[in-house]
Amino acid sequence: MLFLLRLFPGWLNVVNAQDNRKVRVTGKGNIMYQNATKCTGYIGYYYFDIQGYCSFSRGDKISVVGSIDKRLIDIFFGNLWLSSAKIDVNASASKVSVLDESRSSIFDKFRENLTARYQKIMPAKESALVAGIVLGDKSSISKEFNDEMIKSGTIHIVVASGYNVLLVGGTLLSLFFWLVRRKAATVLAILGMVGYALLTGAGSPVIRAVIMAAMVYLGAVIGRRQLGWWTLLLTGWSMIMVDVSQLKSASFQLSIAASVGLLVVEPWLKSVSDVLRSRLIHIFSNIGILTTFSTLLMTAPIIWWHFGRFSLVGLVSNIFVLPIIPILMILGALVLILPVLSWPTYILAHLAVILIGWFGA
Repeated sequence: MLFLLRLFPGWLNVVNAQDNRKVRVTGKGNIMYQNATKCTGYIGYYYFDIQGYCSFSRGDKISVVGSIDKRLIDIFFGNLWLSSAKIDVNASASKVSVLDESRSSIFDKFRENLTARYQKIMPAKESALVAGIVLGDKSSISKEFNDEMIKSGTIHIVVASGYNVLLVGGTLLSLFFWLVRRKAATVLAILGMVGYALLTGAGSPVIRAVIMAAMVYLGAVIGRRQLGWWTLLLTGWSMIMVDVSQLKSASFQLSIAASVGLLVVEPWLKSVSDVLRSRLIHIFSNIGILTTFSTLLMTAPIIWWHFGRFSLVGLVSNIFVLPIIPILMILGALVLILPVLSWPTYILAHLAVILIGWFGA
């Protein structure tokens, strides 16, 4: 019942649309699919196809000119498709209806300023990597470096994820425990995670992690035990109720699938190893291979579906790259206030770039 009611605003949106109406939609562009021949993206409710590689990054403000096509309108999700769409460079010269779908905020400008600071103290690849890990900002990552990360199976490290949120929340919670009572420390830690989510652009993985972490922290305060799969189910449901179009989002699908791998598949594999007394699975669990395998097992079909390729090299490359990421995230955050840490941050980031380049060759 609630889900059907949630679809009503989308239905109204497409009913009021005028067929063949030429519009210019301005706002933050997001990429759904991308390959060498076609780029599928969206701004707000408006989806479009553009020939060739995407010339913009997630979060860039762009203008797209196209005509509303009734044949492609998605009544279920309330999405409107633009036919013959083109990115409008000289927007002022287009005599079309203007629809502003911008969602700019003070957090966006703050994130851009922080990314610029990384670019001043480190070379291009290293600064882009650190900005991606700490802030989830991929705007400064070149196409060449992006392809290397895809081939090496490490593209996920430059997306603000649940791990980032848990690291922020855990650090703040431990710090506030020394200053205030448990309930107040929990609230402050949750607010800190919400602030970090807004700073990174509030992507699906970050929102999911904030909601799940908040449930776990609040459950601990009131003395309630949490079940990982049930918390994930409630989190996914609440996100869909807010924005039902996330069901088609690659980011949302990958986030949920990776969580299923960690919360369901990995514990099941560990239980199988206990029953079979398999030393090999036990060794894999200790060195982190089991965690990587569990997430890759669940995300591989989604990656292949959306991007048309999947790298098995990621099973090996992540063993070497992932241990660097938490240290690099901490150093990357501290270097913004302690410039003396620029050299250790650069050295670690350069090591990660070398590994990514080697596995992505």
